[in-house]
Parts: sequence; structure tokens; C-alpha cells
Amino acid sequence: MGVNMIKKIISVGIIGMLVFAMGCSSPKIEEKKNLWQELADEEISNRKGAQVQGLERVNLYPFYDEYTGYYGYMNDKAETVVEATLTAAGDFYYGVDWATAYDANGEVVYIDKDGEVIPSNSDLWGFEYPIDGLVRFSDNGLLYGVKDSEGNVILEAIYEYIKIYSGGCIGFGEDNKYGVMDKMGNEIIPAQYDEIYELYDVFIVAEGARYGVYHKDGNQVFPVEYIDYAPINEDRIALQDKTEKYAIYDLKGNAITGHDYDKIVGRNSSNMVQASKEDKWGYMTPDGKVIIDFQYEYISLTEDPHYALITQDKKQGLLSSTGELLIEPKYTEISLTFDEEKNLKKDRYMVSFHGENQIIDGAGEVVTDNLPSGFLYYMDDKILTYDKDNNYLILDTKGNEIVTISNFVYEQKYGIDNDGFLGSSGGYIVDCDTGERVNNEYYDSVTGYPEFNRLVAVKGEDFIIMDGELNMLSEHRIQQACYREPMVTVYGEELIKVQENDVRIKWYNSAGEIIK
Repeated sequence: MGVNMIKKIISVGIIGMLVFAMGCSSPKIEEKKNLWQELADEEISNRKGAQVQGLERVNLYPFYDEYTGYYGYMNDKAETVVEATLTAAGDFYYGVDWATAYDANGEVVYIDKDGEVIPSNSDLWGFEYPIDGLVRFSDNGLLYGVKDSEGNVILEAIYEYIKIYSGGCIGFGEDNKYGVMDKMGNEIIPAQYDEIYELYDVFIVAEGARYGVYHKDGNQVFPVEYIDYAPINEDRIALQDKTEKYAIYDLKGNAITGHDYDKIVGRNSSNMVQASKEDKWGYMTPDGKVIIDFQYEYISLTEDPHYALITQDKKQGLLSSTGELLIEPKYTEISLTFDEEKNLKKDRYMVSFHGENQIIDGAGEVVTDNLPSGFLYYMDDKILTYDKDNNYLILDTKGNEIVTISNFVYEQKYGIDNDGFLGSSGGYIVDCDTGERVNNEYYDSVTGYPEFNRLVAVKGEDFIIMDGELNMLSEHRIQQACYREPMVTVYGEELIKVQENDVRIKWYNSAGEIIK
């Protein structure tokens, strides 16, 4: 078995789209190619920056004291930070610095990231936390109001619907009509709309089949007369008017382009906008500058934005930001693979040609043809597929059979990495090189946590903790029978939460020892 068995989870996607040969290169074409490469580099940089910044989890976890019947909070060392005096305790979530709990008197309290217990001065039905100093409350679970962090009532609990938005705006609803107030409870958008959506510093409102836009200060930016909208980024939006054509606007109400586009697809924060003009697809910037000419039946950037799948004459191909046609537009389907940083792997492609599944190399030469017609996935040095009899096949890159696993049902399985498979909704762990079961245990469920090099298998009342090489670290039986399968979640190599039922929470290390 290979190292770190759970590092890679197989994701499947036979992607269909396409290409067209580029003609002689003019200065204008070169400028567009350079712009595409520049924007793709920028998007990759932004993506990596977002990954580095990430969302950190607060180092506090609820625990249950079975001797007192109360809850508290601990850190990842199982050290008590908030004493077990709470009758209920909610989780912290990524990017949220508050958790909600109930004290011994049944009053709602907030737990901040430092473990301080803060009275909410609010009666809630269900766990909630403040947003910009405001929180929803209810006296009976049917009608809602709003209080501030000091407990002052901003809105009495007389509304059927309340939603706190960022910036201190308050969405409210009566008789299935919705509006918005400011943080002081003053109406800034009347409650006359069927739906309201928050988008950066504006609200999209819907009335019947028409859309409009309000700024969060209550000023109407666009009247409610547009057929459709597509978010582009924090300062741009596409709107479809009565001519059924789209245009790009800034969120101050200024037109950036004319209503010249059949369709604009909002990718929300992208610097490259997919659009259709006169039934041909291309890409432009949020300012309307053409990046890829509108000449394709369809075009879509891949996970690596330096490349686009294009369709021409109902055939698919692959285009590079350098203008190079990597795959001729002659295939009915193309499947691409990417590395962990989402860079395109250009040494092998899986394609469908005249009803046959093939693997071609980076030069377009056929490496393997006549592959089985079932699902195909190419990963590193293996081809994963199954035949019409539901036998699961593992082939090498030349199409030679490595192993056949009989009676394999793909929908109930998922991959670990090159070396093993296991059942997500019940099944065995299987060595992909030999087709042999790693053991003879049939598990009710198995979940991998590659970031912590851990895998948890549940079998009846037992849960088994394994490392990345599928070595069993511990096997533990739930002491008291549960009315349902216990929920086991890994938060760290030595921090494993077991929710035995709706009340009991226990924390284990990888040796199966209870640490809290």
C-alpha cells in the first residue's frame, strides 16, 4: 500500500466543450493572448492568496460532562476553557468568532473566541450569533424582532421574517413580501418585493419576473425592470433588459457595455467574463475588453484558467492562452486532469472519438484506444473504469488490465488514491494493484481526513481509527447503545469527536482513549 492512502479523493468529470485553429497572428491577436495570460496569472495568484489567508477555526470545542450533565468548551489539548455549566453548546464554524449556548437558567449566551461567556440579552429559538452587533430574537418562535449587543430592542418581535445582513442592515418580511431596514430600524427598502438577495454592497430585489438593485443606503440604483442578472464582481453586474440582451454595469448605475450580448455568465469575482454574442461564445474583462474572440459554439475556461475547452462544429478541443491548439476540435468528449494546485496535466488526455474512448498524449498521438465504454477516469499511472457487467477495471496507461473487481457499484464507492478503494455508503477496502481486500471487514461507512492523515470507519457500535496507510490505530465500542449510528468527526490527529446521540459528546485520541 502506498504512503498516505487518503490523500487523494477521486473526482470525476468527463468535460465536454471545445476549439478552433488560430489563424495568422496579428498585433491585436497577440495583445489578446497576452491579456489572457496576464489575467490567468492574476486569477491563480488571487486563488493562492485566498488559500493562504483561508478561514481559521477558533480553538474551542464543546464537550459534555456526563457527571454533571452540563456542557463546556475545551481547546485542542482537551484543556477546559469554559467550565461545564451550560445546558447546551453550539459549535464554532470556520470564519465565525462566536458560538451560541444556553446557560444553567436556559438563557442564551454567546461564547467568544477567547472563551468569554457573554449574555445575549435575547430569547432565541435555535442557535444564532450576532452580526455587526445585531441579533434576531423571538418570544414564541413564530414572530421575530431584533436586539443590539446591549440588549436594546431595535425591532419588536412582530415580524414573520427577520434576517440580519452585513453592514447592520435588517431584512424583514410580512405576508410573503420583503424589505430592508437600517440598523436603527428605519425602512430603507419597502416590503413589497417577492425576494431579496444580498450582493456585496447592494441588494437585488425581485418583483414578479423582474429584478432591480438597491444600494445598502436605500438608494435605488436600477429600477425593477430587468429580466435577469448575473453577478460579476464586487463592482460589476450584468443585466438583461426588455430586448433580452445583456450589458455590464457598475454598481453605481453606469453602463460599461451596451446591451449587445445574448448571455453573460457571472462567475462572481472573476476577472474574465464568459459571454455569448450573436450565438458565438468568447471571454471579456469586467470592463468589456475582449480577451478571447466571440467565434466559438461554446467556450469555458478550465480549472486552470490558462486553458479553455471550446466547441466548434459540435466537436471539442483544448485551447491555450498562448493561442496554441493543444487538442484539435474533433472529439465528442474530453476529460482533463489537474494537479493539487489545479494546474492542467498536459501529458495525457482522455477523449471520446467515433464512439471509442481513447487516451492521447500531449502531442495528440493515441496512446490507448478501444477502452471500455463505461465510466472512465485517468489518474497518474492508472485508468479507472467499469464494463457493462458492472465489473470494475483498473488498467495501465496502455489499456492493459491490472485487475478486475467484480460486482463493483461505482455510485456507492469513492477512491482513496492510486492504491485503494473503499465504500462510502458501506463496503470493503480494496487494493487497486491486486484487487484483493485489505481486510475482510465490511464497514457501514468510511470517511477520510487527508489533512490529518486519518480515516474513520464505522461498523455497528464500533468505530475504527486508521492512519493514512490504513494501519488500524484503535478500535472502540460506544459504551451505551445509540438509537442511530454515531457521528464521528476528526478535528486533528489526536482530536476526534464522537456524537453518540443528540446529547452525549465524547472526545477521543487516535489510540481510542477518551480525552474529554
